[in-house]
Amino acid sequence: MSDWIKSIGEEIACQDLSVELACEFRDCAIRYAEGVVHLLRAFRLPDGHEVIEFELETGRPQRRVYAINRQEAIGVVFRTDGQAPSVFALRGDFPDTPHQNMVPDEFPCCLCVDDRPWQDAKSTYTGSELLYRIRRWFDRAGVGQLHDLGQALDPYFGGALFNVVVPNSMFTGGAGLESETVALRPIEANSNVLMLKAATPENRRASQDLGAILFLNFTVSEADMERLRKAPVNFLGLCRVMESRGLNLSEELSTIIDQWADDTDGDSAFRLNARLGFLIQMPVIHPATKEVHTGKPVGFLCGSTVGEVGIALGRLFKDVSNTGQRSGYTKNITPGGADEAQLEGIEVGMVAVHQEFDETTAASLAGRDSADRRRITMVGAGAVGSMVAEALCREGRFRWTIIDHDLLLPHNLERHTLNQYDVGCLKSKSVADRLNAIRHDAAATAIDANVLMQHGEKDLVNEALCAADIILDASASTVVARSLCDRTAAGRRASVFFNPAGDTAVLMIEDSERKLDLRHIEAQYYRETLNHTQLREHLSQSVEHIPYAGSCRAVTNRMPYTRASLLSSLLAGGLSDGLDKEEASLAVWSVGKNYTVDAFTVPLKEPQCKEIGDWEVCIDPELESKILVMREERLGNETGGVLLGVVDRIAKRIDLVEAWPEPEDSTGKPSEFKRGIKRLIPDIKKACEATLDQIRYVGEWHSHPDGCTTNPSGTDLNQIMWLTDELAMDGCPSLMIIAGDEGLTFLIGKCMKEGEMS
Repeated sequence: MSDWIKSIGEEIACQDLSVELACEFRDCAIRYAEGVVHLLRAFRLPDGHEVIEFELETGRPQRRVYAINRQEAIGVVFRTDGQAPSVFALRGDFPDTPHQNMVPDEFPCCLCVDDRPWQDAKSTYTGSELLYRIRRWFDRAGVGQLHDLGQALDPYFGGALFNVVVPNSMFTGGAGLESETVALRPIEANSNVLMLKAATPENRRASQDLGAILFLNFTVSEADMERLRKAPVNFLGLCRVMESRGLNLSEELSTIIDQWADDTDGDSAFRLNARLGFLIQMPVIHPATKEVHTGKPVGFLCGSTVGEVGIALGRLFKDVSNTGQRSGYTKNITPGGADEAQLEGIEVGMVAVHQEFDETTAASLAGRDSADRRRITMVGAGAVGSMVAEALCREGRFRWTIIDHDLLLPHNLERHTLNQYDVGCLKSKSVADRLNAIRHDAAATAIDANVLMQHGEKDLVNEALCAADIILDASASTVVARSLCDRTAAGRRASVFFNPAGDTAVLMIEDSERKLDLRHIEAQYYRETLNHTQLREHLSQSVEHIPYAGSCRAVTNRMPYTRASLLSSLLAGGLSDGLDKEEASLAVWSVGKNYTVDAFTVPLKEPQCKEIGDWEVCIDPELESKILVMREERLGNETGGVLLGVVDRIAKRIDLVEAWPEPEDSTGKPSEFKRGIKRLIPDIKKACEATLDQIRYVGEWHSHPDGCTTNPSGTDLNQIMWLTDELAMDGCPSLMIIAGDEGLTFLIGKCMKEGEMS
């Protein structure tokens, strides 16, 4: 029988057990586990908890991975406070395995038989399930399968005094003064979470106001590392545990305390009167394979101050003179040896160490191998921009610059990440502040500017765009998107937006070499809008507006936050995936009435762009092929139709969107074609409305017969002169495409001066 159980409770008969789960376990062992479980004794502890000691047939395999016996003495503690039962292997030389809980040194090995949260498991937990899990633990241990992929190798710390949040940069330096941090309590006074910060004067003052706690950081080398199985409960035990692993903690700390005692900058009073904690970075070693993994820091907190530890180490005296720096301690000029009795009397408790939420942690939790440190400049900090940015920030994505010149108004709160305290503030600054509050290494900065305006000599907008690896348009403005596309900055562009009705989200991403720019993708998106049944009206459907101020322009559309959040999440996920690939992408998501989502991805083709005079005309291979197919289908006769596209007069660019076949009242002959007009005007009007008037009629295409060149005939020249005159009132050139054996020939007609054409 384990001396441990005997020392902490009184023996009782098994039939006298009273804890419900203990009784269930006893009855299960007697009725159903004969030959597997042999009950030995029961105990009742002073606090009412009950212990069953039994011998378990482990079922170990003949070739065991760990030194597990055929029969093992097991003790289970059944608690009266509603907490989970604890399972102990009572053999003093029980082997080191994964999935053992960290316990104080005087305790036997504690087995982790169930990694579920107890609050989730306890409502259905039974004695038979507990017995099954214990036996299952030994089954898996016997064949070396206790450790699952994704589970930590280091043992679990139970009964932690505090949760300590540790900056990931803490262990970039060495031990001692350079690794000194202070613990700051959060706003909640009763919280047991401590935030560790650099020991700056400001942070020292904040820590002192809340009860000063100072942590020192040390590292155990891989060469000296042994697995840590038991947790020390006093300072002497901690020193011995670390010394066996190559870290002379008492010597290191003595050196540091000597320096602090000599300190004349006024910090010694804080340091020597602060409670002392340790964060010790130790490699994690697999008990069977001996593989070494990077582990999280192991944390300990002393019940005494640095000065009291210094006295026990023989480095300090208590100063009662009320003179000098008044730290309460004075340096022992002739230090003697440490007083082991005093060191043993200094209690040490474990603290649970948590990695701060930075880009590395965020990426890991999001399932990524590493953080994405690319610099992104986002233009537009409205609903879609704020939601997409926050989602990506929480996944460890990007260093952020936010450009927007709008102020947050009350009606924005319905679908924005900001809150009422930000009303009246710049969206760009408030969103940047929010990203930095999520992740300090988001490095988010804000620029209050309109990207379409001139910004003088110190053009922060241009600097931010040129410095960006990615330029994200979240402005919901085609003018802004096209302007960003045309800038000389090298960064890859992307665009995200909702449709006016707020039930569809659109994502456009250029390829990494920018051969398919946002303008090209926009044109192919409009063709998809015209031709895809489910997208045909997603831009033009009627939208219910509501006013938010007295101006006729002060209106916004109705869109619930739940839908905006769903669509933004789809955009963020698509953007995250798309920017990890080299190719361009166009994706559209539409949400139905029951929050069902239809997703559309459009295959994109790199267009050909032709410079004709001072204009650029772009056509993608799909549209070019369509024109040639329509010609081929009518061979023997000439054919033709109208061209639709996006015209940008300032950029002098035409992106072709669609070419229609001949209207049914057209006349085609082997050497002549007269394009009809039936339903043409209403169809063009409908197409323009379907794209919010982003496309327009830009000209005509027609075919030449087999064996003929695609050079324009006299009739063709007359027609394009007529078209030029017709379109001149809109300030647009006319476009003609001639399809023939040689492919396509492009002609542009434009007015040079009044009454003069070229």
